[in-house]
Amino acid sequence: MNNLVDNLTQKDEAKAIHAARVLIDTKNLDAFKKLCEKSEFLFDFVKDNVRKRLKTAIKQENFHNIITFFNFYCEEYADTLIEALSHFADEDLSDKIFELLENGTIDEKKYAALYFCYIPDTIAQEALEKLSFDNDIQLAVNCARALGAMNSTGAFEKALNLLDSEDDFELIKAVRFLSAFGDKSAIPHLLEVLETSPAAENIAGEIPFLSSIQNMLKTHDKNSVLNCFDLILTGLGEIYPLNDLFFFEVYNVLQYLIEQQKHNAPDSHIAAILLRAYEKFSSIHDCDEYLFDESKDVKNEIKDIFDLLNSQQKEFWTQQKEIIPNELKQSKFRSISALDIIRLMEITSAKNDVINFINSVRDEQSILAGLGAAKSLDILNKLDKEELKSKIANPTLSEVLESFFV
Repeated sequence: MNNLVDNLTQKDEAKAIHAARVLIDTKNLDAFKKLCEKSEFLFDFVKDNVRKRLKTAIKQENFHNIITFFNFYCEEYADTLIEALSHFADEDLSDKIFELLENGTIDEKKYAALYFCYIPDTIAQEALEKLSFDNDIQLAVNCARALGAMNSTGAFEKALNLLDSEDDFELIKAVRFLSAFGDKSAIPHLLEVLETSPAAENIAGEIPFLSSIQNMLKTHDKNSVLNCFDLILTGLGEIYPLNDLFFFEVYNVLQYLIEQQKHNAPDSHIAAILLRAYEKFSSIHDCDEYLFDESKDVKNEIKDIFDLLNSQQKEFWTQQKEIIPNELKQSKFRSISALDIIRLMEITSAKNDVINFINSVRDEQSILAGLGAAKSLDILNKLDKEELKSKIANPTLSEVLESFFV
């Protein structure tokens, strides 16, 4: 078994293709499982070679053997197997896959749902709709993809309605469905949710599956898209792995925003995003803990992003710091984000603006965010603690307020 997997992943193309054919012809599920386990440690180009070899090995005489591998779901090779299988689709095969979708194991259901992404036979629509909000994320995503291929407007509308849910778990399910379904008309609805949802950072990372950040900046409300990108930057290294830098095209977006800021009237929202990025990538670049387990490609990308930001002239960054207080006059979402940046970067030129903001707002969350910035700027002594306490009704938040003044 190990030799079969080793041969499948090695450079010798003839030996590798022979191994792929043996794997398929003998329905060797154990070897397939071993391949999937090993793939975690393979370079992307090696996995790409394996995918090509598996496709080559799947023929008219053995394609039914693929169903054996449905007993073990592997995201690395699922699309490869199903795409190859779809070339031999007929009514009998679709009926057999539909049976697995209705009565198979969870892994079999995942493959079956994926099959109907490539063969959007509406016979499966009702079953896919039932499973499209399943607790198993991959099963739900595969069902959403298949329903998207069928252009199932009913399922799409249901997901849009769930965006109003107060249950964060249901909300995330709806967001994942919409990102997998693939209808770009969902983008404005998803962007709108970001300003109010406690799960905003998780939601933000799903939206670029529908359209890149740069494309959205040109086709949707700019400030809403900037909010999305701000959340992605905040979540990098915490919610999102650093290798997602490539998927989110962070370098290109930052380069675009820098050019926008240089050649147009300075924009405080863009200033906030750029300052957020500068603080974030300075911290990552200088911290070995962040980068210890990262690949060479990720380390190089982080260095390139840091160099892009760090190469801007001092006057450029001074200007961004001077205009970021304008964000305190914007929405709650934007003002709290700006306060976080002022706190992290200790932007002393914003002292008076922070004091004025704290004294003028009544929203509890905004007041506490302001106090965080005020503490980092050492200006708490300029605030009236008792007056601020009178604005805080929540006992727990009142205790948080007290802690700032200790």
